[in-house]
Amino acid sequence: MTLLNLSKDKTLRQNFFKLIGADPIFSACTKREMERILKGAMYLGLVEGQILFCKGEWPQNVYLIESGSIKIIWEVEASKEVVIRFVGKKTLVGMEGLFREQKYKKSAICVVPAKVYVIPNELIANLINSNITCYNGVIDQLTKDLIYTRTRIVSLAQKTASQRLAESLLLLYNFFGIDGQKQVKTKVKPVDLVSIAGTTLGNLYKLLVLFESMGLIKYKNNLLVLLDIRKLSRIAEAELPI
Repeated sequence: MTLLNLSKDKTLRQNFFKLIGADPIFSACTKREMERILKGAMYLGLVEGQILFCKGEWPQNVYLIESGSIKIIWEVEASKEVVIRFVGKKTLVGMEGLFREQKYKKSAICVVPAKVYVIPNELIANLINSNITCYNGVIDQLTKDLIYTRTRIVSLAQKTASQRLAESLLLLYNFFGIDGQKQVKTKVKPVDLVSIAGTTLGNLYKLLVLFESMGLIKYKNNLLVLLDIRKLSRIAEAELPI
């Protein structure tokens, strides 16, 4: 992966200022504070499958996503990794490294080609130590992320396989959206569904056949059509037993 210095590209600088200035965490920053961040920030382009950061690495940066999609993967059990969430445009990733001197417990992998700004932890740490509004914004975002992650992990542990699959399909629906034919706006491989739903490949195929027979979905050649969002929601919440 090649990192580009923002100071050498006017367009990248302008895009960075526009993007970071729109984030509530940095809304109270002065021009001088923003320029300090700019001096150390870098630009990174990712293609599908490339790793932004990996479990076991030491956090060194905060990542601001300009475009594309990244999946966040956690190891919920020994040797069992699941997709906890997807993140995209205008999202900050990796901020927990600002407060804890420990290795990543998660991995971030590109799903849709992404443009990412890389900001060294030291720059963000200096900023939040001198700007209470930024500090409070970071704490608020980290709290929300932690609550979401814990809720998702508990859900994966307590729900049945069919409920987890329904919840996973809704996760794809909410993040990527659907077109006029109700098709999810990204290709979804079986291995992706396995990692999102926390199930086995064999069990996944059985559930997909069941969901298709119920008129909930259509799935062929990695193209996923969601026919009945309401029923999927009821299954995910255990309101519609199957």
